[in-house]
Amino acid sequence: MLLTMCHALMCRALAFHCKRLKALLLPGCVKVNDEAAEAVLSRIGKHLIVLDLTGCKITSKIAQLLFQHSQVSHCN
Repeated sequence: MLLTMCHALMCRALAFHCKRLKALLLPGCVKVNDEAAEAVLSRIGKHLIVLDLTGCKITSKIAQLLFQHSQVSHCN
């Protein structure tokens, strides 16, 4: 799923309603932060294969979560 102009609340809603999402592309979504990315990874990280957070406001905390709780094989 490719989203542009996404915000944190939308990410949390996706994580809640799209539990088996395989790919999530959020390039340039500057309103997506650690809290939103953590909600996505904690809820659907085990199903994600592709994740693009290019341009999002995330920190290295999310990189740690990726390695601990997901099966993402391609991440930007």
